Amino acid sequence: MIQKKVMFESAAAAVCLMGALLAGCGRSAADFDVLAVSRPDGNGVDIDALIEEYRVVPVHSDSLLIGELVSVVQRDSVLYSLDAYGTLVLTSLNSEKTIFIRNLSGQGPGECIQPQALAVDSNYVYVYDLGRMSISCYSVDSLEFKKQIQVDVPSMSIAASASKLAVASLDLREGAPQIVEVDVAGGDTTAYCHIPERCEISYALAPPAVYAYGDSFFFTSLWNNVFNEIDATTGEVTSKLIRFDGFSDNGGSSRMSVHDDSAAEERPV
Repeated sequence: MIQKKVMFESAAAAVCLMGALLAGCGRSAADFDVLAVSRPDGNGVDIDALIEEYRVVPVHSDSLLIGELVSVVQRDSVLYSLDAYGTLVLTSLNSEKTIFIRNLSGQGPGECIQPQALAVDSNYVYVYDLGRMSISCYSVDSLEFKKQIQVDVPSMSIAASASKLAVASLDLREGAPQIVEVDVAGGDTTAYCHIPERCEISYALAPPAVYAYGDSFFFTSLWNNVFNEIDATTGEVTSKLIRFDGFSDNGGSSRMSVHDDSAAEERPV
């Protein structure tokens, strides 16, 4: 048996961590004019104060090789994990036992050429296939393959909320949208935040990501320090400036101090 351990934050911790990004648990981005990524007293950010608790959950199989995990999602008491070999594993967070395991690699119905990202809602488990630039939809109860949605967007991050999917695009050309929202039922798409002609090169240093929280999608702009919220039910976009001056190493401890080494607007988060 081959095991790979993965760090997992509890639901409460995940909510609190997202709340920290929103400058306060339980509030929305619309409540703030500026999001400050630092403590107001200037003493830095204590990571232990942001994460209330965490668990180490083993993800394993007796029959299939488990490779590097590329995407992990939690829904209720089930942890969904996808590895670099295309193996989808469902693990019970109550018993820490494997509920279901399936390798998705292939070119047949319900199979993927290069599965890259996961999302889950009350109806489906969504698996993004970079090889086909499509999303396969599986029943959340039986994992029966239901349909495939063609999105034609290269991505390493997807999110699900309010019967919508959000795909963070890897296409960094001028005019390409950073986020594409897909209606699960009809397949209609809506593009958000098109990349401008001029922007800082640092936007390309990490793949863009999108997250779901409540009935909204959240992401940071690739070319400036702006935190964006898309209401998945109305399509309304709320954008807030992030004031970020960088973190300094404080002797290898979990506490990070803020220092002002360059203008924040020149260095996207």
